[in-house]
Amino acid sequence: MLQELMAKLKAKGPRHVARQTNALPVSRPQAVRLLGVSDRTFARLEAEGVIAAATPRHGRRASSYDAVVLVRNFIEHREQKLTDSIESPRDRRDRSHADLNELRLARERNELLPRERVVLEGQAFVTAIVAKIRALPSRLLRAGVLAHAAVPLCEELLREAQDEIARWRTYLDLLSVVDDKGRA
Repeated sequence: MLQELMAKLKAKGPRHVARQTNALPVSRPQAVRLLGVSDRTFARLEAEGVIAAATPRHGRRASSYDAVVLVRNFIEHREQKLTDSIESPRDRRDRSHADLNELRLARERNELLPRERVVLEGQAFVTAIVAKIRALPSRLLRAGVLAHAAVPLCEELLREAQDEIARWRTYLDLLSVVDDKGRA
């Protein structure tokens, strides 16, 4: 007989089962005081699905809440917020404001460089490297390390290396070269 009753209650939904077990019904004002939150916060939690009425409002009858389920769900919600697994829109807004303030502070401290300056300095650096690489065969010849007949071959090898480097567009391109050849 008890099994039949439980089966009927389960078929009607979980809120009916909650009423059958050790439920402690409380009104909305009592629930607000029990949780220690404002009416607005309570409404937000209800809208988010954190808490739900055991018996929804119907006509003139007010909603009632199961205090045991209410407190358990509220505590679980707070624990999730503490472990950062739930982020509210206000939390996201605060984090984005903090990130923007850090960028502004870094700009004021001249820790950030304008894009144009970075590009110009990068181009100057590349130009200096190309000049050093192109001068390498003649310097090796003057040092007596390279034979005069090998200078054109050395220049061609260095030109090929420069052309390959010029085709790199991203860091991934660099990594693929290292992976393909086993070394840079």
